Amino acid sequence: MDIDESDMDVKLKMPVLVLWGLDGKMARYNMLKIWKYRAENVTGQGIAGVGHFMVEDNPQETLAVIQEFLEK
Repeated sequence: MDIDESDMDVKLKMPVLVLWGLDGKMARYNMLKIWKYRAENVTGQGIAGVGHFMVEDNPQETLAVIQEFLEK
């Protein structure tokens, strides 16, 4: 899309939390490295025992990680 291409060289400045399931397809990629191409301040982690639906598959750990991020 033209809108996406117009700012591909501009990194997000706000903190970005990246979460992925360790049992899902995204686990094979270095998600933090990928997102650091698009944002300056990236943190995150894989969630154990989870594929695509983190909140359903492991709500306790997902909530804990999100709360920790929001408290910073």
